[in-house]
Amino acid sequence: AGDGGGGGAGKGRGGIQFAPQVGVMRQGKASAGIQRLTGLEEVCPPRELPRLACSQPDLFSPEDAATATRATAERIIKFLVGGPEEGSSCVWEVAGPGSPWQGQRVLLVPAQERARFGEALLWLCRQAQQLFAMEGRVLAIGSPCHVFGDVHGNLSDLCHFAEKFWSLGPSLNAGKFLFLGDYVDRGCNGPEVVAYLLAQKVLAPHKWFMLRGNHEVRSINGAVHMAGFKGQCLNRFGGPDGLVVWEAVNQVFDRLPVAALVRDEIFCCHGGPPRPISHPDGSCGGEGEGGAQRLRRVEAMRTLPVPFDPDNPQPGQEWLRQLALEVMWSDPATPAQEHLLEHDGFLAAGTAPPGLQEEPRMLAYGHLGVSGFLEENRLTRVLRGHSAIAVGVQMSIGGLVVTIFSESKNHMQGEHARCGCVLVEETIQFLVGTTI
Repeated sequence: AGDGGGGGAGKGRGGIQFAPQVGVMRQGKASAGIQRLTGLEEVCPPRELPRLACSQPDLFSPEDAATATRATAERIIKFLVGGPEEGSSCVWEVAGPGSPWQGQRVLLVPAQERARFGEALLWLCRQAQQLFAMEGRVLAIGSPCHVFGDVHGNLSDLCHFAEKFWSLGPSLNAGKFLFLGDYVDRGCNGPEVVAYLLAQKVLAPHKWFMLRGNHEVRSINGAVHMAGFKGQCLNRFGGPDGLVVWEAVNQVFDRLPVAALVRDEIFCCHGGPPRPISHPDGSCGGEGEGGAQRLRRVEAMRTLPVPFDPDNPQPGQEWLRQLALEVMWSDPATPAQEHLLEHDGFLAAGTAPPGLQEEPRMLAYGHLGVSGFLEENRLTRVLRGHSAIAVGVQMSIGGLVVTIFSESKNHMQGEHARCGCVLVEETIQFLVGTTI
């Protein structure tokens, strides 16, 4: 059987069977001591994930532990998307009238299996956060590489890509897979998308890569309505346990890289290049205007700490916070903004007259800003997500920037919207598809 593409029967309750060497939190432990929202820190302080009970791990060899980890991740994927033939009790349904996702395919986890699904997601968080913490803040990825934009809780479109590009699992594919962020919010299956993506990371850590988007931040994904990730965690797992799962996932997000270089020449991130920056102490970089020491921006990204919470930067990290936010939030300048760009080719948030921006933007960049960034770092192109587009993949700024949007349902792009990705080989190919 392949590893992570689907297939294979999982036995036990609800199709999830944990390997004997890998213990999980039993239902009830996650909520011990949590009687109210403010009690969350008693079990899940901001920087410490709840420890998962293990069955005497020292008695097992590293090979046994690796096999157990792999088997568990495979079973979680089969539980989610394997179908009845794989022992999954999850059901795909089309949302009916009155639902915010009317007409969309929604994966329903049975109520009696949600506690075990929560246990599985906590286990994945613990495994994945260690993998992400060991990666650089700017990844180096070779080709061929499939690059995906926003997913936003749309498991149906994600499964469409799985069928086309890694039906037997990422490890059996010649290429690599890079996701540019925004995995949660808006779509109906945020927890399930996170579980699927993290399980694939555990199975193929050197082929499956994930970057941080602006929705991988607590202040953004903390909405408790139906389309908010926090709200979906509360809905799936109940008040106390849902808060623990939400915080555990965000601690994984705190360890995600912010950018990647594909083939050493293509810059990939969620939003776009940041403005030229100067190190606070002027200790490195070339001379800038006024004698200020300028940092090469890609090198500055490498200095982001792990973990890093943009909502609560440590003293002295304010400039790194601004750098991270610009990488996650920035957008190509609209035609109406072009004449407002500053001398460096950027337009800071709040400087545009009212009415010129369709939505608030952290930063806008034009041709001069992008070309300067690419020249400074010896790069050729920017691949980014963040902006909803009906066609799935779209070029802008003279072809220097390619926007990728990999979900087709939750951004008011019309009934004919497509989900897209990009394949980077010797050339760049745009790949788009439609799903029901």
